[in-house]
Amino acid sequence: MGLFDEIVGIPTTVVYEAPEWAKWVELGGPGVTLRLPGTLVVPDHPRADLMTHIELRWNVDSLAVSSVKVESLRPEEVTTNDLRSVRVVDLIRTHLQSFVAVHSSGWSFPVRPEVAGAIRKAWPTMTAVSDVAQTYNFARALRLPPIKAVMESYEISRATAHRWVNLCKERGEIADG
Repeated sequence: MGLFDEIVGIPTTVVYEAPEWAKWVELGGPGVTLRLPGTLVVPDHPRADLMTHIELRWNVDSLAVSSVKVESLRPEEVTTNDLRSVRVVDLIRTHLQSFVAVHSSGWSFPVRPEVAGAIRKAWPTMTAVSDVAQTYNFARALRLPPIKAVMESYEISRATAHRWVNLCKERGEIADG
């Protein structure tokens, strides 16, 4: 962080701001929560000296974007090219998971390698199915590709991920959607 940034209070890292009255909302299963509504603030995006603010709220079963604001931190104006280059979904996918609270026992995202190995060995126990479903639901709530999240989290092929997810759906751990 530069001296100027420190003096004027310009964030140099991504932050998530939620008002005091915001409520903890479950994302993709029990124990995975985020305070909503809230604002994801991304500095230096889409270019240096710009700040992107993404206001989020909960809409029935997934995150919804209420508004997007691109603010210039210097005298230069925000151009139409700047606005076109803001990739809202990519910013949410990249940064929001860092601000999610995980309260469930044993489950985390991203899945730790030793847990992934244990799940592969234990498949299809109730605990393993529940963990895979939670990974899928969490990824879907954050607008990440859920099958890819399962594949990468548990180091399995796409076909295996589909089989596992289908079993989770059969057992009622994942709602169709």
